Amino acid sequence: MTAYQRDVKTRQTDVNPVITVRPEDPLEAAASGDERHRILDAAGRLLERGFHVFACDHPDSTRCACGRSCDAKQRGKHPAGRWKELATNSLVTLGSQMTGLRNVAVACGPSALVVIDEDIPGALEAYASEAGEEIPNTFRTETGKGTHFYFSAPEERLGNGLGQLRGRGIDVRGAGGYVIAPGSRHQSGRIYEASDWKRPVAQLPTWLEGALRASPMPNSGLIRADVGTAARAEYGGDLWRLVLQVLTVDMETESRHGRLHWAACRAAEDIAAGYYDERQARQALAAAGVDVGLDERDARDYVRRALRWGRDHMGAVA
Repeated sequence: MTAYQRDVKTRQTDVNPVITVRPEDPLEAAASGDERHRILDAAGRLLERGFHVFACDHPDSTRCACGRSCDAKQRGKHPAGRWKELATNSLVTLGSQMTGLRNVAVACGPSALVVIDEDIPGALEAYASEAGEEIPNTFRTETGKGTHFYFSAPEERLGNGLGQLRGRGIDVRGAGGYVIAPGSRHQSGRIYEASDWKRPVAQLPTWLEGALRASPMPNSGLIRADVGTAARAEYGGDLWRLVLQVLTVDMETESRHGRLHWAACRAAEDIAAGYYDERQARQALAAAGVDVGLDERDARDYVRRALRWGRDHMGAVA
């Protein structure tokens, strides 16, 4: 009996069951080996670990779950609604979200996780080697193009900031972010595969936590003291780190607009979590955009649009 079947059987004995499973119900977990059954069974394994999950887009569905027209590279990642409200530790509640074909994602904050996402295979191992450290033996998922390393989050909140891992082909998801779960399908057609379902989640090692909390090393010489110091003093570390990401863009190899867009999207997640307000984010990020040579009106408009985009696609990572 799968985890899904056990949960449904238990819930059917309730006076007020959350969901009734009928023979024609597309979520019925008959041992048919179909896509939905496989994804739900994988989700059940994650829920047994205490993770919070929710439904999101599947690349084979007719239309993206977010309700927008998304191109092929974006398919399979967007939440099927407001993901922070959808995140649940009940497989039956998850089943009620799975209208049509859906992938599943793990909400990192309520799951007490920090997930390191390698976009370039071997990137985290390379950093660990440079630091004279080793990656703990922890639960991990092979994705469409790399690996997700799962770690238990420290007591002091860690968000999605890259710290000194910036520019290494690595992304990070902590409080305010999510990752696509094993069992789901990548837009390339590959399945997100857990390397070992029995492997426990290791505590985030001290050396890696330190790297994530550290400010990135400046690489462009463009940091202007009044902008950086004011943001750090007035808005605190979370917004300061995003400002610093904009100020340290390497204009010979990177897009200033691209870096500003990334920072504003991360700010949208922090704003939703209540760490600072939108006015503060607009002011600080637009000032940073001006500092790296953007027109003031252009910088303000771009930050405003990027914050809106960030709200609509909050927390997404491949």
